Amino acid sequence: MNTTEYTLPTYLNTAIMYGDYSGLNDEEYKQLIIFTNDENLGHCIDIKDDSCFHTYHDYNPEPLPGECCTYVFEVKE
Repeated sequence: MNTTEYTLPTYLNTAIMYGDYSGLNDEEYKQLIIFTNDENLGHCIDIKDDSCFHTYHDYNPEPLPGECCTYVFEVKE
């Protein structure tokens, strides 16, 4: 299995790991779906316990600084 890692905001934890998008607004939901499709990502298999403040992350082209951590995804083939 091929995997890849991304630094993403921690507020996405529930949406990414469990598919519960209720904490996201419509635009955040849309951005997350586009991001995972564009990056060809499968299931999230791990969220590392390395959260810290970041001024940049991989999720949004114009990110706001905030709490982020490393997500490990299966890569679709």
